[in-house]
Order: sequence, then structure tokens, then C-alpha cells
Amino acid sequence: MLNVIQLMDDEGLGHCKRMVNFSHKLQSEASDILLVVNRLRRDQIKILKNKKINYLEYDPKFDIKEIYSLVINDQPVKSIKSWSIDTKLNCVKEVQFFREKGLYTRLFDNTTSSRLIVDENVYPTPLFDKNDLDWSNYKGKVLGGWEHVLLGAELEKLKEINPSNDRKNCVISFGGSDPQNITLKVLKILMPLAEKIPIIAILGPKYKNKQTILKLNKITGNKIKVISDRDNIDSYLASAKLLITAVGLTIIEAIFLKVPCICISSYKSDDRDLEKLKKMKNIHVFGHYKKLSGDSGRISDIVIEVFSL
Repeated sequence: MLNVIQLMDDEGLGHCKRMVNFSHKLQSEASDILLVVNRLRRDQIKILKNKKINYLEYDPKFDIKEIYSLVINDQPVKSIKSWSIDTKLNCVKEVQFFREKGLYTRLFDNTTSSRLIVDENVYPTPLFDKNDLDWSNYKGKVLGGWEHVLLGAELEKLKEINPSNDRKNCVISFGGSDPQNITLKVLKILMPLAEKIPIIAILGPKYKNKQTILKLNKITGNKIKVISDRDNIDSYLASAKLLITAVGLTIIEAIFLKVPCICISSYKSDDRDLEKLKKMKNIHVFGHYKKLSGDSGRISDIVIEVFSL
């Protein structure tokens, strides 16, 4: 029996990375998996290749019937048991199609009306609260919280071998694309401190302002360590005395590692999660990135305090 996992065209790499971890979980249960991915998402495909995940590329112009036929033709001797989709996008048409085929359907991290017609909803985050959404008349499974967070085995090992007193870096990471260019904004705030603390800026594969970052770094005498287009940043997260990041998989990984964080939101839709993050220990929530210019002094103060400058 085959378990199919579909990635849609959501921003960033968090969806892909946690579905790699979900794939490993299914494989540990002796289940066959196939991950289907938009052929234009070379950033995701690179990760799948490096992780040796069984995957199939589809044309973004394909409708769900064509994607389904592609899978059937690729795996003619296997019956499909389940179809999982990790997306924040509305995918009612896709789910209805799979249900008509008699497949077990599963959504990850979805808050649209799609969630009410699948067999199972998974929210792989410690911020999960079932009461945040209306589940009236829904009869499927709703799973979430730390028990269902999809962390990689490498990260779990790093927690054991990297004691907090060995951590020394200020790490900046805003995902695979950082569409709001928050990395640059944060680096400009931290420039006066570049001589005093080790700063690591992690740039995702779809980040479009790398040259601007490199030019800024020259002003500091290249004191900032710029990491670009890495599939796995676990070791950098585990080395962080302080992480500056957005709402997403990275901050969940940091919470797991017990790394203090400054959280800057990329989207207005993050507001609910921000309120929950405010209640957590060592998480400094700054809200929406557009307010960042007025908060520069507070960010500097937190960095100075954490690094005892």
C-alpha cells in the first residue's frame, strides 16, 4: 500500500522539511511513501534528493485528476492507501476528489474549509489549540501539540550533545525566501554589535537580496558569517545563544532546543500564534515586521542582555 504526500506551492521550506520527517515516520512503520512536488520548486526537490526521498514531480498546470493519474502511472502495482497534503491553501476540490476515490485523506496545518471534509487534521506545533477553530459536526481526527511536532532525528541528537552553556552565536534565519526581507532589516540594527558578538545570517535558497547582505557585511569587515542555500541548518540552530526568526518551523525547533528567541512576524495571520508565543519562556515577541523600525532599540537591548555586553 502506498501513502502519497503532496506539497503545494506554499511559501518557504518548512512544509517540505516536516513532510520529509513525516515520510521517515511512515517508513519506520514499514509503509511505502511517494512525495509529489511541483516541478518548479527546485528548492524543495533539492532537499528530497539529498534526503533520498521517493518523489515525483508534477506540472503546476495539472489539475488534481492529472496529478492522480501521474501517480497511478508511476506506481502501477501499488494501491494508494492515503493522500496527505501539507498546505495552508484551500484545497477543497483536491480533497473531494480523493474522498470519491475512497482514499484516507489528511491535511497538515490547514485552517480553511478543506479541513472539515478530510479524515484527519494534523497541526504539528506546540502552539496548537483545538478551540481556535470551529469543529462543529466534524467527525474526523484532530491532532496537534508536541506529540505531533515533526522534528528531524538530527535535531533531536543535537539537543543531547549541545549543552546550552556551549552556545555562543546570534543566529538570524527567516526561512527559505524571507519575502519581507526581514534579515536585512535585522542586520542593520545589529551592525554596531558585529564586533562584539558572533552573528550568523542564514539565507534561504529563494532569498533575493543576498548581494545586499554581502555589501552590508563588507562595512563590518565581514564580521558577519553569511550562510547561503543550506538544506540543513540544525547545527546552526543548536549553536545559537539567541535566535532571531519568524513564526514557523524554525521557531518550533528553537523552542525544542531551548534557545531564546526574538520573533518577528512576516504576516498579519500570525497574530494568534504570536499571542501564544508571548506566554512562553525566553520568547521575545515583536509582532509585525512593519513595526520593526520603532523596535530597534528594544532588539539591541535584548541582544546586549543575552550576550552580557
